Amino acid sequence: MSNCPVCDAIYNEGQESCTVCNWPLNNDSQKIIIWAKGIWEERSSIKDKYNKRKTKDEESLVDKIKKDLIDPLQAELMDLKKSQEQLQAIHLERDRTLKEQLESINSNIKNIEQNQKQLATKNQENFSRSQEEIEKISNRVGDLENNIRSNERANRKMVSNQSSYPSETSVSYPELSPQTQNPISLEESNLAKRYNRDRDAFSQQAINVTATEESLTKLRIGSSSRVIFEKNRRGNYSIIKENGTEYLVPSNNLRLNQHNYKAIEDFFDCKNLQLEGNFELLKPARVSALPGGETWQLEERGILQF
Repeated sequence: MSNCPVCDAIYNEGQESCTVCNWPLNNDSQKIIIWAKGIWEERSSIKDKYNKRKTKDEESLVDKIKKDLIDPLQAELMDLKKSQEQLQAIHLERDRTLKEQLESINSNIKNIEQNQKQLATKNQENFSRSQEEIEKISNRVGDLENNIRSNERANRKMVSNQSSYPSETSVSYPELSPQTQNPISLEESNLAKRYNRDRDAFSQQAINVTATEESLTKLRIGSSSRVIFEKNRRGNYSIIKENGTEYLVPSNNLRLNQHNYKAIEDFFDCKNLQLEGNFELLKPARVSALPGGETWQLEERGILQF
């Protein structure tokens, strides 16, 4: 027995071809050519099948990759593109809205500034007119007080001239305000010293008041009722309480002029009264609170030294 020279399979003597690879064992050239052609055709067939299978596999792989990877990526890319377009549209709309709001704010600021300027101008004009009106009223009040004082003096003179004649009705005219009959106490002296030393600090602890027009009118016509004071932050007088007693002193708001400087004598005994002179408090006037704690009546005049 021998082995096939091609596939090494065992064959018997006298056997024409290998049972495994069909190799012509008798070395017949014609059979060898036929065998070689057969091998070639088989090889070509296998190659064709391989190429077809390879192409099919590649196409299948490409389709699978396209389906599993490329298509989802493209879809995601399209979604991202749409989202980007939407965001861009939102940003453009937001920028447009912000621009409009900014323009509106700037316009409002300009309007506010213009209104503030106009308001400041009007306030200045109103303040000037108010000052003029206050000055006119102050002048009128001063003239009225002077007229009242003149009438009072004339009435008193008339009463004095008629006092020797009998009358069915007895008429009495009280003093313009309570007189300072009591001597200056230690407490009043100490309070006056503190007032004269630092009026600003003193005024921070006091209540600013002004005499009511009604009580002043009654005083001017000779009524026996006393002057009533009421709270007024711009009042010309201040009230401060010391050890249960309430006193009246001139406030920092008091500005004497030719129309009102005589009125201070209703509440204080003024020594050497002068229109533009500085004064020193010798004795504070004394007041008492009325029910409710919002008004006070004059009990005793004070003393001022000019």
